[in-house]
Amino acid sequence: MDNREIDALIHEKVFRLCAHLWLQHLSPMQCFKCGQSETQYTKTPYYSTDITAAWQVVEQMDSCVISQDGARHVGNPDPKKGWRVNHTRNERTYSAFGETAPMAVCLAALQAIGEDIK
Repeated sequence: MDNREIDALIHEKVFRLCAHLWLQHLSPMQCFKCGQSETQYTKTPYYSTDITAAWQVVEQMDSCVISQDGARHVGNPDPKKGWRVNHTRNERTYSAFGETAPMAVCLAALQAIGEDIK
């Protein structure tokens, strides 16, 4: 699954918003899922690559802890180790690992709502 597919899943499953799929032959284009026209279109944020957008996901979830693996070491953490995010939902903790903090946030959020992405 690529980043934009993950962004669309977050948009639909976490925020309960339409990640539009356009009918190209209509003018203006129209989403076949919700009927919204391209003139009313709000672009799906880049949740999996933009930390500002990912933070919206954190705020939407019940509880979240973000840490960089290896951060216990003295000095700079090793960026090759990536990021771990724990979301707590309904007293259960879901943990995900990603190369970037935004991706880890998205994967943990999807896991917490039952959309386990491998």
